[in-house]
Amino acid sequence: MLLNIHSYFSLRYGTLSLNDIVVNLKKNGYHTAVLTDIHNSTATLDFIKLCNEHEIKGIAGMEFTFDNETCFIGIAKNNEGFKELNEYQTALNFREIKPSKKAPDFKDVWVIYPYGKIDVVQLKENEFVGIKPQEVNKLLREPEDYFAKYVIWYPVTFSKEKYQLHLQLRAIEHNVLISQLSKKQVAQPKEFFISRKELENIYEAYPKIIENTEILLKQSEFQFDFKQNKNKQSFTNSKEEDRELLHYL
Repeated sequence: MLLNIHSYFSLRYGTLSLNDIVVNLKKNGYHTAVLTDIHNSTATLDFIKLCNEHEIKGIAGMEFTFDNETCFIGIAKNNEGFKELNEYQTALNFREIKPSKKAPDFKDVWVIYPYGKIDVVQLKENEFVGIKPQEVNKLLREPEDYFAKYVIWYPVTFSKEKYQLHLQLRAIEHNVLISQLSKKQVAQPKEFFISRKELENIYEAYPKIIENTEILLKQSEFQFDFKQNKNKQSFTNSKEEDRELLHYL
């Protein structure tokens, strides 16, 4: 149910270690979650490995932001989707540009946009709109057919007692005093873990949104063999040729 978790690899933003995340997922009744660190996938493999050890389904994702606002979240449907996310971020880094507010034409990536930032009728098959808890009441006047494109968006960024640390990190990021931070520059104070039951209660009036979120998670998978040594076994065609090359050099 959690599509937007930040670890402390979301630099100068998140405060959670991978162990903190997995322990809290287990404690609060979650069986599946997506790690979406901002502009990087540094912790993804370690996160998924740790999830596997605790019988949790870990999914790879990434958050793309511009000017302190989320453009969209990408969630890998599979390994190819994870590759797409990394290639997109690498291209942004190489060209030294910021992500656009519209996602590229991903083939194996679910895309989640913030509510109110895109017209629902323009969404592609793999694109959805995330509804945060504070936005639920805004749905009262929404057309019923829009709900097929809505999913739960409950970001997790820090533990309940570490919001002050988050503020300190944001102040460092912007080189200002904590008192000078704007609302746009910081996360919502309630971006901490709550139980799955509490989360479902927030959206209980809109079961379609809960259903959409569960389907999206079920259709996402990341497979990685953590036991096999993936280092290159020889530089040439064989170890014997490697030895001959070394002698020659």
